[in-house]
Amino acid sequence: MSASSDTNRRHGRHLLLVSSLIPLVSAYVSNPPTLPVDVSPSITDWISAIAAASLGFLGLIFTVWQWRASKFRPHYDAKVDAARTGISLQVYNRGRALGLILAINVAEPLNWNLLRHKRKFLLEEDAKFANFDDEKFLAFELPALTAARIIINTKSLSPKCVLRVQAGTAHIKTVKLAEAEDRNVRFTGIPSLMPPRVR
Repeated sequence: MSASSDTNRRHGRHLLLVSSLIPLVSAYVSNPPTLPVDVSPSITDWISAIAAASLGFLGLIFTVWQWRASKFRPHYDAKVDAARTGISLQVYNRGRALGLILAINVAEPLNWNLLRHKRKFLLEEDAKFANFDDEKFLAFELPALTAARIIINTKSLSPKCVLRVQAGTAHIKTVKLAEAEDRNVRFTGIPSLMPPRVR
C-alpha cells in the first residue's frame, strides 16, 4: 500500500507540474518573443532617399529658371565694322516680360577712380542712331522674346570704345564691341530695326 500511494503521489505531482506549464506554453505560442531587428537603412532605403533628394533639387532648379524666365532678360551682341565708323547692336529679350531700353551710349573707358572703385567713361557726343528722331536715342520698349537691331554711326572709334547700355531697373552694362566677321561690311546707311509697339 505504501509503495502504491507513493507512486500515486508522484503522478499527482507530475500532473500538477504539467497543468501549471500549460498556460505558460499557450502564452508563448500566442505571443512569441520578438527577436532584435536590424534597423540600419538598406540599399533600397538609400536609393529612395537619393531619388527624393534629386527630385527636390530638380524642382528647385526648375522654379528658379521659371522665375528668371518670367523677368525682362536683355542680352546684347555688338559689332563694329572694319572702318570703325558703324556699330550694330542686337538686343534680345529672352525673358517673358516686356522691358525698357533706357539708354545707349558710345563711350571710351578712362582710368579707374581708386576712391570709389569705379571706372569713368568719356561719352561720344557725335553718335547718330539710324531711324531715330533727329538721330538721337530715345528709350523704347522691348516685348517678350523679341529683338531689336540698333545702328549707330559715328566718327572713327578707338579700339577701347564700348557701349554703355541701361535696361529696366538694372545697372548700366558695359558691352564690348566685336569686329564684324565680314571685313567688307559697312553699317553706315543700314536702318535700325525696331520691335512692334505693344500699345
